Amino acid sequence: MRAFWIDNQGQVWRSDAAERRSLRDRRRPDVGESETPTGTPQGAVHVTRSRRGCRIRIRPADATDAALAALAYHLADDRPARVILSWYDGTWHDALFSEWSQVLARLFALAAGARGRDAFRHTPRPIGAVVRHPPLARLLARWHSLRRRFDRPSLEPLLRDDLGGRYIIVEARPDRPDLTVRAFGDGFVVYDDDWVRTAPGLRLQDQPDYAYGTWVAEAYRAALTADAPRLDDVDAVIAMPRVGAIRFRYRRLILPFRTARHAAWLVGASVIDPTLDLGTDARQAHAGVAPTARHGATRRPPDC
Repeated sequence: MRAFWIDNQGQVWRSDAAERRSLRDRRRPDVGESETPTGTPQGAVHVTRSRRGCRIRIRPADATDAALAALAYHLADDRPARVILSWYDGTWHDALFSEWSQVLARLFALAAGARGRDAFRHTPRPIGAVVRHPPLARLLARWHSLRRRFDRPSLEPLLRDDLGGRYIIVEARPDRPDLTVRAFGDGFVVYDDDWVRTAPGLRLQDQPDYAYGTWVAEAYRAALTADAPRLDDVDAVIAMPRVGAIRFRYRRLILPFRTARHAAWLVGASVIDPTLDLGTDARQAHAGVAPTARHGATRRPPDC
């Protein structure tokens, strides 16, 4: 059995036996619920791993986006068969899960409810506005030339070279409620390379920032329902493990395709547009980021 903490910056701390005893003591009636074990990192999430699965202890009102994103990475990498989730909202609650993605859904729902976090921002644009970004305009022209028929070999040169690998291909099937990722471009440098390799086969919402992934999936499903191209300006603050909350601004094009087997495919691509400002001041204040985050030149936004 091993245990560790994830602090409010998304960093992992090894948990010693004394800290584990302190956490167990906190559950006893004679110990105040507001106590914090000595040596506990601020805003921490506690994880205990065993052969059978893992146990997560968390205070949703205190856990930061960076801590939740780091926890999401751990669950996606480890994929435990069983998870016991314990959370505190004035009293402790426990729930048992047999699917790690369900744990993520509950965690982010609890955090959103506890902190009342603002929604990510987007503004729909007329499809004609795509001409402002030639790579997106060329992708739309290819969609028209294919007559909505999904032809991945014909699309890949544009997606890989023209758009720098900033694309997602998802499949929608009538027998599945969720959109499934089939290809995730390697142009999203801020994502962990291991996660990018394992992304195909995941649900679209199962991204490091689950709340952001769920919001992105809603836009793709709206394009599927409308059965028409969708162009959006996006301005969002996204929690990245080991980095923290970063503001991303981009223009996104989502295109619906059909196949002979009646399955639907959606291709999403985007280009960075730092001139966008959709009024995310409230989210920035909550996340503790500057209006324009500056990082190394090698970091590029996920542009989903």
